[in-house]
Amino acid sequence: MSNFEYLLKIPAYEKFASTCVKAENQAKSEPVESIELCVKALNLAMHWVYETDNKLNKISMLSSKINILSNSCNFISEAVLKNVIAKDIAEKIEFIQSTKDKIIYRDPSTVKEEEALKCLEYLFDFIQWIETTYGVNENPKTFEQDLVENASIWSDVSISNASNTIKKWFK
Repeated sequence: MSNFEYLLKIPAYEKFASTCVKAENQAKSEPVESIELCVKALNLAMHWVYETDNKLNKISMLSSKINILSNSCNFISEAVLKNVIAKDIAEKIEFIQSTKDKIIYRDPSTVKEEEALKCLEYLFDFIQWIETTYGVNENPKTFEQDLVENASIWSDVSISNASNTIKKWFK
């Protein structure tokens, strides 16, 4: 089980659910890739918000910005969306984007696992905001870092050698 796995069961979230799960699976072993996947999932989820929220969709279509906006940084800077998203969630979105920018402008080998975990947590918070705002799930969940560790363990285990790996763990 992972923090994001439940999203796979919600048809409305098919656009971004698997990317969230992949980001979580990579957090421990490949933090840079995890952060990149967090940004991708964030962008896909942000597109979902624009497509789902009729008010945002109409305003964006009228201003022709929906076609120009290609990443979460542009989405969140959109004045319309800033009036919809709570300030703390907007700051978390900006953190994820700025962490991605750090990867571009510095040696990726200096990226720490903690940065990937923080991006995952903030992505999770944004998804919870979506669920509570758009009524898909009115009972928000909390991010559990222990689940990230378990997700990462299983992402490295292929089905063909899973039983051997489990046997080794319990020797």
